[in-house]
Amino acid sequence: MTFPPASLDPPPLAFLRLATLAATARARVDLCRVTAGPSEGEIVAVKRLPIRLAEDPEWRAMFRDEIWMASLLRHPNVTRVVGWGEDEEGLFLAAEFVRGVSLARLLRTVARTGEHFPERLVVFIGEQIAAGLAAAHHLRAPDGQLLNFVHRKLTPNNLLVGFDGTVKITDFGLAKAKQRVTQTAIGMIKGEPTYMSPEQVMGQPLDGRSDLFALGVVLYELFALKPPWVVDGVADALAHIVQGGPVDLGIDCPRLDPALVTVVARCLAKDRAQRYQSASELSDRLGEWLSLHGYDENQQSLGRFVRRNAMRQMRWVERAVAGELSAADAFASPLEASLDGLAPADATPASAEHALSPGEDTPGEVDLSDEPTRSHRDLRATRLARGRPSETPVPPTQRRRDEAPPFGADGERSILEAAPSTAPLVQDLAQDLPRLLQELRHEAVAAVERLEAARAQAADALHRLDHAAYEADRASQEARVAFDLAAQRGEALRLAIHASDQAAAGDWAGARATLAHVVEVTRTEPRG
Repeated sequence: MTFPPASLDPPPLAFLRLATLAATARARVDLCRVTAGPSEGEIVAVKRLPIRLAEDPEWRAMFRDEIWMASLLRHPNVTRVVGWGEDEEGLFLAAEFVRGVSLARLLRTVARTGEHFPERLVVFIGEQIAAGLAAAHHLRAPDGQLLNFVHRKLTPNNLLVGFDGTVKITDFGLAKAKQRVTQTAIGMIKGEPTYMSPEQVMGQPLDGRSDLFALGVVLYELFALKPPWVVDGVADALAHIVQGGPVDLGIDCPRLDPALVTVVARCLAKDRAQRYQSASELSDRLGEWLSLHGYDENQQSLGRFVRRNAMRQMRWVERAVAGELSAADAFASPLEASLDGLAPADATPASAEHALSPGEDTPGEVDLSDEPTRSHRDLRATRLARGRPSETPVPPTQRRRDEAPPFGADGERSILEAAPSTAPLVQDLAQDLPRLLQELRHEAVAAVERLEAARAQAADALHRLDHAAYEADRASQEARVAFDLAAQRGEALRLAIHASDQAAAGDWAGARATLAHVVEVTRTEPRG
């Protein structure tokens, strides 16, 4: 089995492109609305090969591998495949669009603002990822054969967190399975070096425990806001991951629960036999920690955290889905940390002008997923430089805007010299300023949330008030009808008594006329 049989091919799909989500040297991902097919109206992410690779037989074979493997996966923590096929633009893979951001983008935002990931949210994210990996590792072909599926590039760029708190694994372009058409040539290493397991760095056969090592790196980065090692290539990976000593998360996070330090250490064990032996085992362990600490509604908590740190991205998604983006905005997605500035999808970067071969990890491939890691480290170094003296000053080009002295380069020094008695106060204020700004930001976000809640409550109260006014008006009308009816009956009774008196006095003509009036009164319909 090399590709889903024709009998399993989904009906053809047609798309309306709304925006570009990602464009690299190896793929383009568009945000689209399905305009024809069984999923008509659904918003999807459509992945395609760039024009210069679309006709290459080997790249087409690799893309077909990704399609058939992704199409077999069905799990809440894995992006769902909507359809696949080939149209005038070539092969495509359409998957559900996760309304959220990549974990890389979220990491970058959190590092920039000085916030941190709460323990419970990191554990919940890890539990969800491990559950998705468990489904992938146990994936079987339609004939029942175990596929020995390994993702091989489990990085924050390929992990999505939704505005509703969902967590999903995506991008199986480098995934390994027993039955895939294309195989990695001997000596070729695929993946992102920072997240490679020791066996992956050395080019050894892989199993699901390699993905658990990568997940351990991700968990370390979420807890410490930095990866356990700085790796710029395979040579660095060999030195730090294979030959380097063990890392200790407890040093970077001394207040972290020791049980979580142990979990991460076990994931990062160099010997795969010492790691968790399955993703299910790791997922159960993290779920047990959440239950033990009484944490529930974790998805809702993560959703609030993501929304608080991705307001601009939420607005962009809303505008994109509504078709309100300008041409420039539609080509500048803020959802991925590596895509701050996108080149045209069919353009070849200057460093990638030479031909690419499938499976080749060369500088020419320009995989933009490296950028968020570097930017994240720069931000971390800058933030640490602000908190304590450093032998190596931060270059001016790497300083954050709020680091610039408010009165010029020598402004702070001149102020302290002019008023030495206020120096401690100014220094304390300078040290507390980031914290005060962060607290102010949280208060502003909370105020916005309270405002939204108040607006919803006001709308609900207005609706109830309108309903009460309608009911009151209706009751008033019914009361008027009842009053008129009672008055009518009272008049008829008075006339009937008068007619009786007239008959008793022998005035039969008068009695007859009065009774005729009674009949007229009772025929008149009440008002309302």
